[in-house]
Amino acid sequence: MSEAEKFQKYLGTQLVDHLGEGYIFLRSKLELRQKGKESSNVIVLAGSNKYSPDVSVSFYVGRHFEEIKKVEKALGLEPMPYHIQQYSPNLQNMINHPNIGARHTWRININNPPESFPEEMCTAIRQISEPFFERFDTLESSRDALAINDSWCFGGPAFWRSLLLFDAALDDIHHFSKWATHLNSVEREQAELLLARYKEI
Repeated sequence: MSEAEKFQKYLGTQLVDHLGEGYIFLRSKLELRQKGKESSNVIVLAGSNKYSPDVSVSFYVGRHFEEIKKVEKALGLEPMPYHIQQYSPNLQNMINHPNIGARHTWRININNPPESFPEEMCTAIRQISEPFFERFDTLESSRDALAINDSWCFGGPAFWRSLLLFDAALDDIHHFSKWATHLNSVEREQAELLLARYKEI
């Protein structure tokens, strides 16, 4: 394990203490998770270790839905840590986000990290994630955002598979079929194959 990886795992243990409120830290995935009955809030640590000991630190924010997990399992798909997500450096592009000027990425010397860094990063996680979780609190609101390529999440044609899973969980495959007419020929062929598998379960 590299020193940068050790730092990320250390950082996760510090962040989970600051976040509290039922968060757990999954060390192997660098994932902070707050589990709910129907969905979970997820933070995944990310960044670049290319210039270690100076590393960049950022994070993904996402929501994981239990109903979609069931669809993934039925289709034999690799489970995703989250079903709708955003990357913290994209904060500036999230139209009308209330904290659009907040800090969202850092460069840290892992041999001498500031003692206050976990608390500072925790503040940024809250500023970015809380409005995100409020906006995407249901299957329906998340599905609709993916379909229109909402600036608050990764969506649009590149994420057709995610939209299909949402529509399957909502029992609204007709919505996906209508939306998929805008895909290119390769994406549409792949979507048809997955749709065929879904119709067999």
